[in-house]
Amino acid sequence: SVVETAPSPSLSSVSFDVITTAKQPIEAGKGLTLIPSLFRLLVGAASFAAVGVLLVFRGAELEKEGIAKAKSSLALYTDDQRVCARKASPDERDTPFLTFPTASAARDGGNEIAHCGGCGQCSSMQDMSIMAQTTQTLTDGTTKCSTKGYVMSLFLWRGIDVYRRISSECMRESVGFTPPCQQCWVDAMACNIQNCVNNCVKSVHILHEPKNYEDGSLNTCLDCDEKICGPGFLECSGANRRRQGIQSDIARDDAREICRSVDIDWGEKS
Repeated sequence: SVVETAPSPSLSSVSFDVITTAKQPIEAGKGLTLIPSLFRLLVGAASFAAVGVLLVFRGAELEKEGIAKAKSSLALYTDDQRVCARKASPDERDTPFLTFPTASAARDGGNEIAHCGGCGQCSSMQDMSIMAQTTQTLTDGTTKCSTKGYVMSLFLWRGIDVYRRISSECMRESVGFTPPCQQCWVDAMACNIQNCVNNCVKSVHILHEPKNYEDGSLNTCLDCDEKICGPGFLECSGANRRRQGIQSDIARDDAREICRSVDIDWGEKS
C-alpha cells in the first residue's frame, strides 16, 4: 500500500514565519527608541530658552545705561502751565480745542479746560473719552498689541515697519482711537520696542512684575518707557490720562502729576 505523508511546508512559508517572528520584538521595542529623541528635543528647547533668557537679562542691563542718562519726565507735568480748552457747547463735535498759556487765560475767555498741557493729536472728545473709559485696561491692551506686533514681526527680523503695521491694526480693532491719535500711540510703542524691549520682556513676560513695586516706583519696563518715550508721546498726543486728571492702573505721584485744573468731568464720559 502507499503511505501518505503530510506535505512539508514550502521554503517561502518557512521564511515568512521566521521573518515575522524575528520582527515582533523589534516592533514591540520601537517606541522605546523615541524616548531618547524626545529627551534630546526637550533638552535642546530648554537650552535654547535658557540662552534666550540670558540674552534678555544682558540686554536689559545694557538698556538701563540709557535709562539712567534720560531725564525725569516729571517736569512735563509740573512746569508746563499751558492748558487745552474749548468753549462750552452742547454740540461737542463742532467745538475745537485750543491751547491757552494758563488756566486763568482759558477760563477768562469762557472756556472749559479738558487737560493740562498743550493740545495735541489726542485732544479730541473721542480720544479723551476712550482714555477715560479704559483707565484700568488701556495699559494692558497696548501691551498685548505691542507683543503681538513684536512676535509676528519675528522679533523685528521682518523690520520695524511690519511691527508698526501689526500693532496699529491691533490698536484700531481693540481700542478705537482716531487715526492721528493712534499714530502717536504706535510711535510710542515702536520707541519702546527699540529702546526698552529687553526690560519689558524681562519685567512683563519673564518675572511677571506688577506695574509698580512696593515702594510705588514703576517697574523697569514702564520706567524706561516713561523716561525715553514719554516726552515724544506727550508732544504728539497732548492728552494723556494724567493730564486729564484721571488716575489709572499705574500708580503715580498724584500731587505733582495728576492735573487739578480740569473742568470737564471725565468720570461722566466713562
